[in-house]
Amino acid sequence: MRIPTAIQIDLRKSAVTFLGNQLNCSRNEVSMLESIHKDIHLLGNTWKNILANQHGLPVQLSISSYFIHQTPQVSYTGIQRRKRIEFGDVLYIYKEMDKQQIIRENALLLQAKLWSQNAVDKAQLQLYLSWPTFWYTTANIHNKHFNVDSQPYAHPGARYLFLDNSHSNRHFASTGTPLHGLKANQHDAYLETDLVDLLQFKCGKELHGDWGEAIKALQKHVSERKPSYHRVSRENQLMYLETAATSLFNPNEELNMGDSRGFWLVTIRSWPSSIEELPEDF
Repeated sequence: MRIPTAIQIDLRKSAVTFLGNQLNCSRNEVSMLESIHKDIHLLGNTWKNILANQHGLPVQLSISSYFIHQTPQVSYTGIQRRKRIEFGDVLYIYKEMDKQQIIRENALLLQAKLWSQNAVDKAQLQLYLSWPTFWYTTANIHNKHFNVDSQPYAHPGARYLFLDNSHSNRHFASTGTPLHGLKANQHDAYLETDLVDLLQFKCGKELHGDWGEAIKALQKHVSERKPSYHRVSRENQLMYLETAATSLFNPNEELNMGDSRGFWLVTIRSWPSSIEELPEDF
């Protein structure tokens, strides 16, 4: 999507406001991820209104989020000591349809850490640094061994997310490129910038080849499960749509995940306002 500079600024400003409000207290990593993503459809509504006023090609947009308690695990060729690691904490997938109904998709995988001077996990960093042949160890995702890149290097589809209290740290939702010896405060961008760039295919990695196959398999695994969340039954699938009425949360009661780790899938879709009926597979 080509977004004029003025619109980009408005999108980033609204995202900073949303993220700052959600992180304006002292919490642990899990609670911070919950605060951002359980209500991220609200940011989607704001972005939809901004893009709808774009001159030339008004755009519709929606953001939905899923949560599962089980964090997807992977292993890779040459892993040291451990047999498996987390693939990440949050996966953003952006799906765009243009006026010719041509579809493009890209994805941004984030590993979240609390802001600190501590070094990030070496085994997980090695995956993001060089992308050796890897495979899912979590059952029922995919049994293929994936080769994302022919040359070992960090790619823009996987980054680190550093979280902190927005009241005390202006870098409260910053992101970092995987680097040797990376510490959880070595940021080179911010989440709001990465997400706006995701809409323009300047951040993230397009879903082609093994990367596309691996990401789509994970997306299918998460979205087709019937996850539990807090005390919600597995018979009720957790999905946040564009209106608060669809949420399984009681708006008057903040849910506490405690130390329960999990995985967030966020899907962002955009399409021209001129398209009245979307294809079923979009």
